[in-house]
Amino acid sequence: MPVVWPRPRSLFWTTVGRLSVTAAAAFVVCVSAWLAPSPTGVGTHCQLGMPPCAFHLATGLPCPSCGMTTAFAHMARLNIVAALDAQPFGTALFILVVAAGIAALYCAVFNRSLLGIASRIFTKRTAVIIILVFLLTWAFQVIKTLTLR
Repeated sequence: MPVVWPRPRSLFWTTVGRLSVTAAAAFVVCVSAWLAPSPTGVGTHCQLGMPPCAFHLATGLPCPSCGMTTAFAHMARLNIVAALDAQPFGTALFILVVAAGIAALYCAVFNRSLLGIASRIFTKRTAVIIILVFLLTWAFQVIKTLTLR
């Protein structure tokens, strides 16, 4: 049986996809800039109409993503120290969102493969490292909360 290769996408739709990634990243940065960072380090997401964190309300401890929105709001203001204090992983994730938007724009302008770049960066090993760092930052946040009591 002959191998059937997938039909290549048109340059137009490929560019639209890349620009969509850029637009999504820009939207996240703009919303982050619009939000007022919570002085407590958590709860900024409530400005978006979301309920308070149930885990945090029930236990008094931060959930794994507590402080992410606050970190994004601080990073949009280039307040790196406050962002790191709110949620270190959120700070890194914000940088990743900005980098993805810039990379997607570069790929759209110069007709490069965004998936090719992403597949070289995000391997199984990278995924494991990201998960471990995420869990370590959560542990750090829990320890920080417990020591401040």
